[in-house]
Amino acid sequence: MNGKELEGALDQADELVRPCNDVAHGLVNLEPIEERAIIRERSTKIEALAEAMNEILAGNLLRIRISRDQLIRRRENWRFMCWPQSRIPRDG
Repeated sequence: MNGKELEGALDQADELVRPCNDVAHGLVNLEPIEERAIIRERSTKIEALAEAMNEILAGNLLRIRISRDQLIRRRENWRFMCWPQSRIPRDG
């Protein structure tokens, strides 16, 4: 993922996190299979973005227009927005 792709992805990240939270906190009622599919898909994308942010913060990727402080704030916001681990539906 290059810097420009990451910038676009970061702009979409909150939109990925919010519906997962709604499902996990019971604000949206879905069938268990649908819940697992949504959370699995979106959490995978969020994890990939968080890993890319960590690489940027560690200085391992090219600089992008988003500042280090902005990246740290976004990462912290995602941590607080993330659903409780006990509520994530498990396979099996």
